[in-house]
Amino acid sequence: MLKSYVAAGAVEDLSDLAADPAVKDRFLPSIAAVGKVDGKTYAVPNNGVKPVVVYYNKDLFAKIGAQPPKTWNELMALVPKFTGAGIAPFTVSGQAKWPLLPWLAYLIDRIGGPPASWTTSPRVSRTPGRTRR
Repeated sequence: MLKSYVAAGAVEDLSDLAADPAVKDRFLPSIAAVGKVDGKTYAVPNNGVKPVVVYYNKDLFAKIGAQPPKTWNELMALVPKFTGAGIAPFTVSGQAKWPLLPWLAYLIDRIGGPPASWTTSPRVSRTPGRTRR
């Protein structure tokens, strides 16, 4: 989506701001990188942006003969191997249901993209570019 804003001239180049150590040192490079298009920074994370971290069990990966994946597709390709070995590929700990909510929101956004977010948010209409009040 950011790339389309850049192409339309709807956003400003923030590369100088992003290079300032007072700004740059506040974010993980992988988080800051999502605001770049063609090597220039057009968006910076806000304070509410947190990385999504996945922990893995080395023993269970060894049991199925797998290495930690580097991409989402590699991770998804391991799911049948885990389930075939009788291992749940993902878990969320605790009895409270709230720890799962950030994961669901993240996956809806990352896999479903803007159309999925538009249909799940009570504040946004299903028509792109129109905000429901």
